[in-house]
Amino acid sequence: MHASQYGEELSGFIERGRKTTALELAESLQERNRFADRLSTLFKEIDLLLTPTLPFPVPRLDAIDFEHMTITYDDANSSPLSIYPVSLRFTALCNVGGNPAISFPAGFSLSGLPVGMQLTGPQLAEELLFRTVHAFQKSTEWHKWSSVS
Repeated sequence: MHASQYGEELSGFIERGRKTTALELAESLQERNRFADRLSTLFKEIDLLLTPTLPFPVPRLDAIDFEHMTITYDDANSSPLSIYPVSLRFTALCNVGGNPAISFPAGFSLSGLPVGMQLTGPQLAEELLFRTVHAFQKSTEWHKWSSVS
């Protein structure tokens, strides 16, 4: 596959990664370890962390420019949003911290599109995540609904 096939933004991320020095990599790994330690400390105080999966209502497919990997909403005052940083805002913390997480259906937006939530837990808490989401699904049944739009 050629860089042009990844899209402009992802190609830029890959190129920046190729130019990363060993020192920069070591520093980023140290920062990741510090973040993981802070997250581990947080989970000594809480059982689970509930966040939206996306920081915005899921867009319609016709609002996504797949060539430029941007989302444009109908709001005349908004400019296109880059998909990568906004879609990773809540999900990347578990990737960086190495914590288990699960995303699950939690309802529908006013436009009838699905809304997802994410639970993140402490290290090795997959069973707790599964039990919690299972209990939520048994009591709400959002996962059985389909969009009415």
